[in-house]
Amino acid sequence: MTARLGPLDAAEAESRLKSLFPELAVASVKAAGEGLGHAAFLVNDEWLFRFAKNRAISDFEREVALLVSLHGLVGVDAPLPVYVNSGQQVMGYRKVRGRPLIDCPPPAGEALSALLDQLAKVLQWVHGLTRDTVGPQIVDEGDTLEWWTESRGMFQNIEDDLSGEDRALVAKFFASEPSIDGADLVFCHNDFSIEHILVDSGMQMTGLIDWSEAAFADPANDFGKLARDLGVRSLDWLLHSYPHSSDKAALRSRALIIAKCALIEDLFYGLQTGEAKYSAKSLARLKEIFTAP
Repeated sequence: MTARLGPLDAAEAESRLKSLFPELAVASVKAAGEGLGHAAFLVNDEWLFRFAKNRAISDFEREVALLVSLHGLVGVDAPLPVYVNSGQQVMGYRKVRGRPLIDCPPPAGEALSALLDQLAKVLQWVHGLTRDTVGPQIVDEGDTLEWWTESRGMFQNIEDDLSGEDRALVAKFFASEPSIDGADLVFCHNDFSIEHILVDSGMQMTGLIDWSEAAFADPANDFGKLARDLGVRSLDWLLHSYPHSSDKAALRSRALIIAKCALIEDLFYGLQTGEAKYSAKSLARLKEIFTAP
């Protein structure tokens, strides 16, 4: 079975939550963001509730089980479901401390170095988790060529929105299929993006949210999203101490392919939805990512 959630505002969310969880004593509900996979609401300024969209119940239940098993294992806070309704695909957890990095000024200097050190440790912890720890997650073969094809289609829809220089750089990347080496699969967050990284006022990482895409996959999936958002020098920093790959040059190459595809994906999303922070961060990194050696 699959949940199909239509438009949902705070009033409708409040009504559904009062019906599903009468013990919660709902006093206030505020919209907290919406993506392709779910709509989120802050309840009583303490709880974050996610309503899934177009998702199989089995996938929702697998994520809930994963979040329970991850508790205390990844070095920073992750959501821990307390309120769960599988039929309606709604989960609620105490709000994870911190602010999404996408909503903060870009870190630089010593703040960026300290954050990268934290991210390197979290990547090592996450990628070191085994099936015995996290349970039966879906194996994601990480078909990068399929992702490349989808991203090329997105580019064709938005190329007129780019400057001539940027359009030429992206068109060159999509002119021919990239050559991609195989990868050993590890457990990945699989959407390791700055909208899911939470930080405090000192730019220290406090949490990692939205594990709905987590799977055993190419580690380049996580490195690629971080490269897209934090830059190529950050990618090289993170790879330097990474212990889970015997061929870091190949991993870096795959990560940059994914970074380019993911950047176009975010740019497309930002331009199509009017979410300016996604298009702005993509345009700011476009030249760096698409000219990376």
